[in-house]
Amino acid sequence: MSICFPLRALAGLTWLRILSRLRAPWAFLYGLALPTFAYLAFGLNPNADGAWRLEFAGSCATFATFGVVLTSSLSSRQQLHDPWNRYQRVLPLGTTALLGALLAENALLILLSAGLVLGVAVLTGVGVPWAETYLALLLGSIPVALLGLAISHWVRSQELPVVSSILYMGLSFVGGLWSPPQNLPPLVALISPWTPTRVWGEMVWAAIGNSWAPLEIWLKLGGWTVLGLALMLIARHYQQLPHFR
Repeated sequence: MSICFPLRALAGLTWLRILSRLRAPWAFLYGLALPTFAYLAFGLNPNADGAWRLEFAGSCATFATFGVVLTSSLSSRQQLHDPWNRYQRVLPLGTTALLGALLAENALLILLSAGLVLGVAVLTGVGVPWAETYLALLLGSIPVALLGLAISHWVRSQELPVVSSILYMGLSFVGGLWSPPQNLPPLVALISPWTPTRVWGEMVWAAIGNSWAPLEIWLKLGGWTVLGLALMLIARHYQQLPHFR
């Protein structure tokens, strides 16, 4: 069999997954547009210097990506019982192709959501290192995705919209994505450095400034990744027990 067939099948399945997202276009567009509107509303302050606008563009891009990753991971378990997912499992593509399509879908949506914000920033005169910023966004999304998958095993489907909104808005604020970390209230400022969104933001701010994040940030990223993976495995284990509800 030619290698072109599995690649074409993977591309087709990825495209179909993206189209399935567009079944709720307003929610999808809202998640894309809100961070861009935030940048246009606050990032074009004539009194702000170039460095602040660049950092704020990184914050808005992280905010946009956070919404995509959190929504995708929290809804993943709910989607297992969707007729579309049951149909995918009978296709002659194998588990690897299905997993590859899921990863490709998230990578493309991250590129789209962050690219919209960063593209607007470029049009307003901000220079963005695209490759470094996108890599930082992808790496920072890993622990968030794992934590979302873990939480999805403990929350009932009807509770997911509320939980998603609380986590999205709450962690964005505490992580310093809405306001510079130095402007956070004192109590929030004590918690902020230990949150996954603050770690994610620090990575993106360093990348968008053409530098590397400090070792402390990489260690925190690794710690959150290990914690997220452990919680996901524990949640899956208890979900499979007969008494678990």
